[in-house]
Amino acid sequence: MKKAWVVLLALILFASLAYGVDYKKKSSHSLMGRTFDKVEIEVEDGVLIITPRDRDDIIVEITPEHELFINGEAIELNDDQQELVKEYYEGLSEIIDSAMHIGLRGAKIGVKGVMLGMSALVKMVKLLGDDYDSQDLEREIEKESKKLEAKAKRLEAEAEELEVLAERFEKTQKKFAREIKEIRELDIF
Repeated sequence: MKKAWVVLLALILFASLAYGVDYKKKSSHSLMGRTFDKVEIEVEDGVLIITPRDRDDIIVEITPEHELFINGEAIELNDDQQELVKEYYEGLSEIIDSAMHIGLRGAKIGVKGVMLGMSALVKMVKLLGDDYDSQDLEREIEKESKKLEAKAKRLEAEAEELEVLAERFEKTQKKFAREIKEIRELDIF
């Protein structure tokens, strides 16, 4: 009878893990799909490199000193435009840093979730003994699961803050594309 319980619990665990993976696929969405759907963004030695997805003849670069280059040519900016380039650089850098931080923490939580699942499988073997029952297993897994859920909730709150930041940045990007003639003429945003 205990073997039947072990097999049943293993099946339930695998089914729930598979459902969790499938749920993530169905509910995923792009944080800034509208903002960056037309361009690729890279960071190299602190330089933001922006290239249109549909053209390979344009490279926009913004240095950490807030200099703007298009295809290697420095763009002359008035004071207002210079401030706008600075705002754009700092806003985009903050978004990238936050997104990377959230992504790394999310990956760590995912790995811990997999480890929890594997731990549950290992502990199921203990069910074969007389001094450990399914309630013991459930209690141990529930305790670890709650810790993981708390971390995931905090991460979700940070992701929501990032989404607000991205929405504000979208206004900066529109202004950047509108106020700087050379960017406006590229029509890449």
